[in-house]
Amino acid sequence: MEKTVFITGAGRSGTTLLQAMLNKHSQMIFPPEAHIFTKLVIPEALGLIPPPQTHDDVRDQLKKTKADRLIQIDLNEIIRSTVVSQPNYYQELFTHILNEYCSHFARPIGGEKDPSNVFSLAKTYGCLPKPAYILHIYRDPRDIILSRRKVEWDKGKSLLKRLLEYKYSIDNLTRSKESVSNLLEIKYEELLTNTTSQLQQICLFIGVEFEEPMLRYHENAGDIFVEEEKRWKKNVLKPLMRDNMQKWKKEISRKSLLMIELCVYKELKLFKYEPSNNVLILALLSWPFELLFRLYKARARRLHYHET
Repeated sequence: MEKTVFITGAGRSGTTLLQAMLNKHSQMIFPPEAHIFTKLVIPEALGLIPPPQTHDDVRDQLKKTKADRLIQIDLNEIIRSTVVSQPNYYQELFTHILNEYCSHFARPIGGEKDPSNVFSLAKTYGCLPKPAYILHIYRDPRDIILSRRKVEWDKGKSLLKRLLEYKYSIDNLTRSKESVSNLLEIKYEELLTNTTSQLQQICLFIGVEFEEPMLRYHENAGDIFVEEEKRWKKNVLKPLMRDNMQKWKKEISRKSLLMIELCVYKELKLFKYEPSNNVLILALLSWPFELLFRLYKARARRLHYHET
């Protein structure tokens, strides 16, 4: 494996679409999301889990992940070939897995995609096989909140909970991205409307030539996720939906929209999205939500790993 490409972003921001596009490149391969990095590599780097003492310990820890999705390689053989009781074991295991995928598909660049790692981006970058390239894709937060309302894994949450979770992911990413040397930010809406030029820019950043099959990502998009994920990733099995933006204008009520924009006013400014409500009103009345977010963030840091 010559390089690593890592895709991240807030959930429902277009990470799967970008992953599918890059996976069509003749030099890149992205395994299905197995959460080994999130569940094992980062906690290990933060000292939250000890090095395994036996290969059975490794298999037990992998039960916390979705490692069973990695059907293209012999994971048990990889485990047997590793040396346990060493620092950064899971980091090495992750590297072995990516190397095996690159070898199996005869592609020199290994990819990984997991929105969860916005919570510890600098630590993520430090644990990736080098050279590593981080791609952060962002999207209009109003469309993100709308999209999250429709997926099964986010049902039952209140609007406020979704908003605070979104703010937490962006806050962590913003604070840590200064520590990442190879980082490219991609606007989801630009990827939809100027697809070729955006992919050319991404390829230039990674150091490869743009390839036209990347535009036909949907032909093999099913390779990057499993059957159970199709319910919320089915759009990447279709040709590009260039109008998949600003749906919030039609599908979010004025009352809910005001609450959303008050809560994410800071993020709208950060990513240069135009509010629909009066900017002065948002600036004056957004402070209670920022205060509430500070309380939420203090609690969330005790529950999840994060940047310090």
